Amino acid sequence: MNLQRLTKSKLHELQVRYGRDAAIAKVLCCSRQTVGDLRRKFDLPISKVRTEARNKRIISLYNDKGMTGVQVAEKVKLAPAQVYRILEEAENNGVALRKKDKWKRLLIKEPTHDVSRLQSQTVQSGIGSGGVCGTSGAIPDPEGVGDLQENAVGSVEAA
Repeated sequence: MNLQRLTKSKLHELQVRYGRDAAIAKVLCCSRQTVGDLRRKFDLPISKVRTEARNKRIISLYNDKGMTGVQVAEKVKLAPAQVYRILEEAENNGVALRKKDKWKRLLIKEPTHDVSRLQSQTVQSGIGSGGVCGTSGAIPDPEGVGDLQENAVGSVEAA
């Protein structure tokens, strides 16, 4: 179908039939963004039926199945932050959710590495030994010149 000949009624018919912009885009052989632009141009609303069903499923998985937000996100193929946003929005609209004391901690995993072990590996490999440019770690000369001499060309070399 030619996009230039697409009318508001035809786009509305496709929207009722296929529901999502991505499915309509496949039929029209264009991008999902183009369908969204056309929908906005014709002042057609997005299809909220699927979104509401998805949100109810997320709430059900969280409340009834006892899944964490991260587990729900993996199940419904969304980002954890979006799942938590949906849950928070539902709670603000009066939906009772189970206790959520671990919400934010589940998004940010605590580091499991041992810092002292990392520091000892760094010193053994010579990285961060405190020296200047590969020196043995001795304290540099406070004057900053040490045993440097100028050669014939005018550049500085170590003596």
